[in-house]
Amino acid sequence: MNTTPPPIDPCATKRSTDPGRRAARTITGDSVEWDDTHSEQLIVYRDASAARAAVQGLRAQLRRCAARDAGGGHTFTHATRPARIGDEAFLVKGFFVASGMAGTVARQAGRS
Repeated sequence: MNTTPPPIDPCATKRSTDPGRRAARTITGDSVEWDDTHSEQLIVYRDASAARAAVQGLRAQLRRCAARDAGGGHTFTHATRPARIGDEAFLVKGFFVASGMAGTVARQAGRS
């Protein structure tokens, strides 16, 4: 199993929680102009059912940890909405004090 941590980690596990992974690659970068970082991750699963299970697992984490204690009296919150790309997709926004994150999760089956 590939253990590359996911960039969208609503429950702050800092580890992979989807056992069907075969490979993962992450590209990260910094934007000096906006004092920001960004990342993109591609994950390859052993089959379509493992990929579907991973997306369902992430959705479950987003529901379970929609609002979690971030310490110091602060709460980190997540919200999702559907996206019309790939076979299945949704947008994720996370908010913490005066900052946040945004991401897109998309599942696309291979074509032969």
